[in-house]
Amino acid sequence: MKKSKYFRVAVAGATTDGRIIEPAWIQQMAKNYDPNTYTALGNLEHFRGIAPDSVFGSYAKVVALKAEEIDINGQKKWALFAQVDAFDDLIELHKKGQKLFTSIEVNPSFADTNEAYLVGLAFT
Repeated sequence: MKKSKYFRVAVAGATTDGRIIEPAWIQQMAKNYDPNTYTALGNLEHFRGIAPDSVFGSYAKVVALKAEEIDINGQKKWALFAQVDAFDDLIELHKKGQKLFTSIEVNPSFADTNEAYLVGLAFT
């Protein structure tokens, strides 16, 4: 397992798959994230296997989040950054140039809080 530096996992606004990530979600996920409450795991392409030796197992666990306002093409947008404990299988995939990007799994009203929480991270 290797702890990563913070890296960008989401930006507020329209996504490539037609979803909308609300700026407030970015801020709430960063503020509320606590692995002692619920630990988001990283998977491949949003698939979860049920067998422990499945290729669709966990590849990382999210240990921390932060939100920052960034500039994209002259527009200020909120971005979510994650730090993960990467498992060996993910490190090997990255060495091969595979699964280099991410997609977030967000619950917009986690555990009746009416605030967003990161519940998963997919490597795509």
